[in-house]
Amino acid sequence: VIGTYVHGIFDNLLFRRMILDLAAETSGIKLGKASKEDLDFHKFKNSQYDRLADHFRENMDIRKIYQIMKEGIS
Repeated sequence: VIGTYVHGIFDNLLFRRMILDLAAETSGIKLGKASKEDLDFHKFKNSQYDRLADHFRENMDIRKIYQIMKEGIS
């Protein structure tokens, strides 16, 4: 078995759907229609990055991080 990964290739709705449809057909699985998240994946993905950034800001000392970046560790 050979595996590979091309960053972002499954971000494309048409490509992702084509691959899933082919895999489902080969496996005898019936897929439903694309969900709203499928249709607006970039918006969903960005909202997840925003959630991660909010969580990071709430739990980290951002001022200290900026200080370290500017002055180095003391």
